[in-house]
Amino acid sequence: MTLGGRRFLLGCAVVAAAGCLALAVSLPFVRLTRPALLAFGHSPISGVNALFEVGHPVLAGVVLVLAIFLPLIKLLYLVLLATLPSEDLARSATQLRAIDWLGRWSPHDILAVALA
Repeated sequence: MTLGGRRFLLGCAVVAAAGCLALAVSLPFVRLTRPALLAFGHSPISGVNALFEVGHPVLAGVVLVLAIFLPLIKLLYLVLLATLPSEDLARSATQLRAIDWLGRWSPHDILAVALA
């Protein structure tokens, strides 16, 4: 496969990942029910908001950074790498190490959702 074909597939994957990230951040991931048959769904955004309202700003900040900002930064960094000219790809070892370092924090996204 040529470099142009790989870039097209990478671009499609980044667009699909952006759509999935938008859905993952906005749709409820947990549903809490009370005995009176009231149900509340919480998304990561509403969970951060609820943590701020209850008075846990540090925990809300950790969830905000790990569950929302870090995946967004990784996605934007992939867009940057996908749009590099092919001459710069040979010199992009530093950028690739940086995306590898960001990828190591991916399990912390799950931890942040569990904390919420």
